Parts: sequence; C-alpha cells; structure tokens
Amino acid sequence: MNSIIVGIDVSKETFDAAVLINHKVQTRKFNNNSEGFNKLVT
Repeated sequence: MNSIIVGIDVSKETFDAAVLINHKVQTRKFNNNSEGFNKLVT
C-alpha cells in the first residue's frame, strides 16, 4: 500500500506545503491568501 503524507507550515504571508509520496518529497510555497489556497488544491 502506498502512503501519502502532507505537511503544511503556515506563516502570516506564505505557507509551505510538502508532500511525501513513495519516498519522494515535493515542496511548494504559496501566498497565504485565497489565490494561494486555490493553487494548493489544484
């Protein structure tokens, strides 16, 4: 079974998201506003 682990670090202006899938990490930084949230979920 594959595990997916997600971590999000929120600050006043940005938030960083990290996703671990099959021992590979992907990271992204987003603006902490509705536009940044929409980019995270798409």
